[in-house]
Parts: sequence; structure tokens; C-alpha cells
Amino acid sequence: MKKVSMLFGLAVFFLPSVAFSQDLADSVSAFSWDLLRASVQEQEKETNLFLAPLTVFLPLESLAAGADGETRKEMLETLHLKSLDQAELEATRTFRNACNRTLRQANVFAASRFWVDASLPLSPEYQELLKTYFNTEIAPIDLRENLPDTITEINAWYNRQTYGTLPDVLSPDMIDRETRFFLGATLYFQCNWSQPFDPRQTTDAPFTRLDGTKTNVRLMTGNQRVAWRDTETFRAVRLSYVGSSLSSTPLYEMVVLLPKKTDGLPQVRESLSPEMWKQLFPADNQGWTTELGRVSLPQFTMETTIPLNTMLQNMGMKRAFVPGQAEFPRMEPSGTLYLQNLLLKTTLVVNEQGTVASAAFLGGGGVMGGMSEILKATHPFLFVIRDRWTGAILFVGQFLHD
Repeated sequence: MKKVSMLFGLAVFFLPSVAFSQDLADSVSAFSWDLLRASVQEQEKETNLFLAPLTVFLPLESLAAGADGETRKEMLETLHLKSLDQAELEATRTFRNACNRTLRQANVFAASRFWVDASLPLSPEYQELLKTYFNTEIAPIDLRENLPDTITEINAWYNRQTYGTLPDVLSPDMIDRETRFFLGATLYFQCNWSQPFDPRQTTDAPFTRLDGTKTNVRLMTGNQRVAWRDTETFRAVRLSYVGSSLSSTPLYEMVVLLPKKTDGLPQVRESLSPEMWKQLFPADNQGWTTELGRVSLPQFTMETTIPLNTMLQNMGMKRAFVPGQAEFPRMEPSGTLYLQNLLLKTTLVVNEQGTVASAAFLGGGGVMGGMSEILKATHPFLFVIRDRWTGAILFVGQFLHD
């Protein structure tokens, strides 16, 4: 059997300001919440997590396009896609082509590459599909005679695409005699807050963990005009990033979901769904209050590495990992390909200036007296980085301190 290894690397990113399929946004949203909950189940205890659902979603979609039968059905169901017909592929192309832009104080870049060994007769039709709808480059490699050079080449690509944040994604133990290709994707996002925090106002502050014990965090505080709304279980606050090519409306924002109970994060997490998310962000923004108030958010840095094989199988994508059962005839006619060694690796830095994040997926600030307090994130919370134009989720995470 021929084994597929996939590598995806990223750093916080954006989405498009062009026409975009709401169905695709809903699929990404549903997959995001599934991935978050599955990631929590894989951990031995509650911990910080930073995930890049889109950096997993798009590569898996491109692989599903090469699958058939039950394998394709399971992959589409896991991705919450309907049929991956021409309309869905066109929606993906519109989305994917919008994922590169350089704006004032904002840099967002996405890239994808498919490294294929000469021994794998990759279908010309599938190669064209990768290029046309997923903007994926095809690159030859030699996994038999020049393995060290191949590893160096692939890691150098990740390092370049993520501006040095992910220099070593591929390691020798990810390759064996059956490995025939690597599918890699990167997403890089560097964006400043539209209302930066004043570093002089950042102080040590107590933070209550899920179990009730306390620790200290570096708490950024500032007076900001932000939008917020309350639900029964949490307060949502929208913190905007700088950057728009068409108007003064920010393209990207971080949405902080602060549970009303100090130990309420698990309950809020379990309630997340595409339906709830659409109700939270109606087209007319009804239910949101915009006002000037005090906002306090911890500085934090995260690194997350999560093997995806078991998670994706638990989410319903089973056959793609089983030799003899996986069906990828649209990629390679022998029908012997299967998936193995899928990995998501992310990094995130949130400080007074803004956000820098990177991730990799492998498959082979003054305070004014008397001002209302809108957000004081001093117990575990969830956060989402989203595109305001499409509503699509780019990143999702949870901060528990440790």
C-alpha cells in the first residue's frame, strides 16, 4: 500500500472581502466546533488550545476531491460538505484565492504544496484540480535516494511561508518505505489591534483557574470602543484588527467568549454550534451594544501540537486511514493510497500591539475613572479569530493559563 503523509503549517490569517458561499462558511464553522471538542477529548486534562480549523479543512477537502465511495462520503460528512460538486469547488476557489493580502499593519498569506514522489503516478486530472481550485503547487521529490535533502527542502518551504515561525515541521520518523507524497498548507497572519493596548497599563493580575486555584497573568487594560453582547452563559466581546482595503470597517476580529461562571468554559464550549454562531452574529448585528469601556485581556503565547488521526476517525473519517479500504482512485488509479500521520501544529502570540500566529498540519492598554467594565478576562475563556466579511472562522482556542 502507498501511504500519504500531509503537512500543514500556518499563522493567524484572514478571509475574503469578495462574494463567498455562506454554505462553505457554515461547513467551516461546524467543522471548527467539532475539531475543538475532539481536541479537548484527546487531551489528558483541560489545557490551552489554539487550533486552525481552516488549515485542516481545506487540505482535507482537496483530498476528498480525490476520493470515491464510502471514503469520500465519510470525508464529506466530517467536513460538513454536501457533494463537492462544481458549485462547491468554485466556492472554495473564490475563498482560497482571497487568502493572500498585505494591508496596512496586516499581513496575511496562505500557501499549499503537494510534494509527490516519482513512483506515484498522480492523475493529471487531479493535479489540475489541485492547481485550479485549491491553488496548490505540485513539486517532485525523491523519497528513496535523497531523503535528507527532501526533508530539508520541505522544512525550508514551511519556514519561508510562516516567516520563521515553523522551521521544523517534517521529521524523518514521519516517513517510511510506503510514503509517496506530502500535502502541505500554510497560513500566516500578523495583524495589529485597531485600538492597541498601552503597555504602561499592563500589570500582574490574579487569574482563577477552572479548579478554583489562582495564579497571576500579565493583564493588558485599555479604554476601547467595542461591541459586546450577553447570553445566558457568556459575554461575547469583539476586538477588531487593523486592515481594510475597501472601507474603514475592519476585516478581521477576535471574539472573546468569557463564561459568566469562572468554571463555565466546558459548558460554553459544548454549546457551540453553527446555529448558535449565526444567531450570535445576525446580518443586521441586532443584539450587539457598541460603547466605550474598559477592556482587560491577558497577554498570552500558545503552542499546540495535536496528532489528528484518531481525532478525525472519531469525527467519522475512518476508511481513509485503513489500507485496503481507503479509496482515492481520482488521485491515483491503483487504489492503494491511504492516509497516515496527520498533525496540526500551531503557535500564537497575543500582546498589546496585536496578534501573530502560525500553525502546521501534517499529513505525510490608560484606565479612565468611572468607565464601565466591558471585559475583564481573569478566568478561562474561549476566543475565535473570524473574518467579518464572510463570518467564516479562521482560528479558535481556549485560554486556561496552564
